[in-house]
Amino acid sequence: QNPHHGERNDTSSTIVLCMTTTPLATTVKERFQQQSHNSSNHIPSLQLFHQPIDAQSLTFTFPTVEERVKYYMGSWYDIPKHPTPNRSICQRLHYHPLKKNSTLKFVEIDRPFIFNETNLEYILSQPNPLRYASNAMENYIRRGPPGVRVAFAFGDSTLGGDRTGMLPLIIKSRPVEGVTEVYLAGFDRTPVPENKPILGFLNVKRHYGKLSEVADNDRPFEEKKNTVVWRGTSTGHGPLKRHNFVKLYIDFPRNDIDIALSNNLSLGDDPFVQRLVRQKMKMSILLEHKYLLSLEGNDVASGLKWMLLSNSVVFMPPPKAVSWAMEDLLVPFYHYIPLKRDLTDLPTMLQWARENDAACQRIAQQSTQYIMDLVVSPQAQLNHELILNKTVARYHDLYGDLLQECSENDSSQTK
Repeated sequence: QNPHHGERNDTSSTIVLCMTTTPLATTVKERFQQQSHNSSNHIPSLQLFHQPIDAQSLTFTFPTVEERVKYYMGSWYDIPKHPTPNRSICQRLHYHPLKKNSTLKFVEIDRPFIFNETNLEYILSQPNPLRYASNAMENYIRRGPPGVRVAFAFGDSTLGGDRTGMLPLIIKSRPVEGVTEVYLAGFDRTPVPENKPILGFLNVKRHYGKLSEVADNDRPFEEKKNTVVWRGTSTGHGPLKRHNFVKLYIDFPRNDIDIALSNNLSLGDDPFVQRLVRQKMKMSILLEHKYLLSLEGNDVASGLKWMLLSNSVVFMPPPKAVSWAMEDLLVPFYHYIPLKRDLTDLPTMLQWARENDAACQRIAQQSTQYIMDLVVSPQAQLNHELILNKTVARYHDLYGDLLQECSENDSSQTK
């Protein structure tokens, strides 16, 4: 159990923090209410605070079970009207009756497929099954009625291969509200459709597997070094590729910024690029530092969840992609210290952090509570089960017949 918090029996928590910042236009709770009642499911974007100026009292209310179901299902919580899904989507969805003698040995990444229990059992029987398949089976298929069908896209694409917004896809991550274009494989930029995919609890081991390691590797905030650290791979898109950020600070004269690539597999053997690489850091080494930098890669940052759970404080730009962790509900200067997308203000924000040590410790405590409420505490685990069950039931009621029709339609099957 994390030293910050005891067990909680309620389904949501309200935390109040008085600190130096500018006021939020609305509380997170009010933003959720706006999202739930707005037909476009738009969540107003938070103002980004780079220079805190006034002491204000901020409140954060963790969303309820029903609010989270609405959040994850988004536009698909009710059948969308623009455009309304119909039989034409069968031409874009792929279904394979996978059996023992099937010639199909894999499912393509970032491509929409209809799955049922038989399909997923076949995939899981293969020598190297997709890591998404077991999560899809446990969290969705086996929670539905016999014969339930669910449309998934496995991979990092935040649109799941659907550029039309007509497919009730469950995927790992999607663009945050307000993002109008994303990078997709094979396209420079792709417009984001009005109906974005449903967020699923997928690729769980990669994104949540390290939460259990934090307690054994962490230390109290006051015993940590006043240094910001980052290690990671060179993923990302366009101007937001991670190696562009590393170039800014690899030779930075201050000794309190340690940012480097931990490998250069996609960067080649160029000597200039080799300068960007330093020794990989284990969690125990990273958690010796007060400040952890989190950077998105192809979609959400996989390490963000364990960083938020720790006694360190997270530095990051506002998220451009969201997942089961609801990253866009994290409040700047409440759950993390915000940065500009190009990271040029990192030295300034680091100086602010060093001058506001008590505030940073409170931020770390509140980010810990966020992850406790999300997946760690006993109540969070009960809520998690309710959310998955409610999502599957509603999904099947709204889209089950249509997916059944698609999977029985010969024109939707690929050879």
